[in-house]
Amino acid sequence: MKWAVTGLIKFLYGSIATIYLRKMSITTIQLRTETRDLLKSVAAKGESYDEVIRELIAGYQAYLEEQLRKLEEDEFIPAEEVFRAIEAALSQGRGKSSKRTR
Repeated sequence: MKWAVTGLIKFLYGSIATIYLRKMSITTIQLRTETRDLLKSVAAKGESYDEVIRELIAGYQAYLEEQLRKLEEDEFIPAEEVFRAIEAALSQGRGKSSKRTR
């Protein structure tokens, strides 16, 4: 009986592991070392590269949606004006970059 239970547990565990692996397929992407280091620099402690990339993509998509809304409502600000404002803020010592924390 003990062997039957052990066999059943191994079978179920193997089946669950197989389903889990099929559901979460993982791939490898090639990055330059510099790009990897940039990802590390913006990651919070314990945050995976996958989480960082997904967050960056979500932020970029939200930014594009906001820009489209502003364009449709005549609130759009040309990029040159935004860059000038950022440069002015940086020259005044504000906007220093730091790692995100959660």
